[in-house]
Amino acid sequence: MHHPFPTPKDILGSGARDNNHERSYQLSILAGLANRIPTNGIALVKKMLVAKGWQASVWNHKNNQGFLLESDEATVLVFAGSNQLSDWWKNAQAFSPDDHAIGGRTHGGFLKVLNQGIHEALKLPEASGVPLFIAAHSLGGAVATMFCAHLHAINHSQAEKLHLVTYGMPRLGTEEFAKAYNKLMADRHWYYANSRDPVTKLPTNLMGYRHVGELFYFTRKNVLTNPPRESVGLQAGEPGNEDIAAAAEWDQEEIDMAAAAKISTEQDYEVIKARVIDELNQQDDEGIALSEEEGAIVTTDDDVELEGAIVNWLAGRHFIQTYMDNLHRAVQ
Repeated sequence: MHHPFPTPKDILGSGARDNNHERSYQLSILAGLANRIPTNGIALVKKMLVAKGWQASVWNHKNNQGFLLESDEATVLVFAGSNQLSDWWKNAQAFSPDDHAIGGRTHGGFLKVLNQGIHEALKLPEASGVPLFIAAHSLGGAVATMFCAHLHAINHSQAEKLHLVTYGMPRLGTEEFAKAYNKLMADRHWYYANSRDPVTKLPTNLMGYRHVGELFYFTRKNVLTNPPRESVGLQAGEPGNEDIAAAAEWDQEEIDMAAAAKISTEQDYEVIKARVIDELNQQDDEGIALSEEEGAIVTTDDDVELEGAIVNWLAGRHFIQTYMDNLHRAVQ
């Protein structure tokens, strides 16, 4: 598929200023572009963004990349996630979360990565009539969530106005943190997860970690659903039949991950996490490319099944190109 980079008007295409699936699709393309910063470099990424009418500030630190886009129509902040899962996550200790200012405890590794690029991210303008959207994939989604929590903790003027969209991110905080965060962000954080994406199930519920945001889940048949809160610990509202079935599928995958990993100790978790990271990294950069001539990301299907202890988990289901393709189909 071809996914043209969005202009400022594309981001506001529906006219509404809150989250919607069309906007989530457009932002996923920017998340995919941010993931390419380490491979394609700052100069090329910035050139492509400027060509679409953005004022762009791009950064590339060791474990933290991203860009801040400004225009008369919208401001967009994107944290890179990459299909490749960095060594820092492999070495981070999920069994020793840190206290967070808004309440609860969070995975310390994500805060450390945020701090590497927080000065770049805090260049975002004060609240105005221009809406602010933040987007990120994978580990970048966890870092972006930490950034939004940080804005609330320091009472930044944008904290009450921003909208966050994340794709395929891991869990990053305890139940107490999730409740405090969701109370602050309400329905302003939309979180997309593909079935059979192993990263979305780590760290596990059994370890006390919970997801945040409003979950939108692509089933194994790539149907976009909105599972009920009581089933996945996220949402409220009256679900439809498809949403209830999706919740059952989500719960079964949770059971499968715990069973496959045999997670009962910190050592068990570290072993399965390292295996997920190593096997995903073997497929890095497959199925996605930048086309400077077309001003677009070009994707190909790449559902590579993970080997070893994880059964029925697909590397391609975690990749940003799969989220782009699924959202593109959903909004057509």
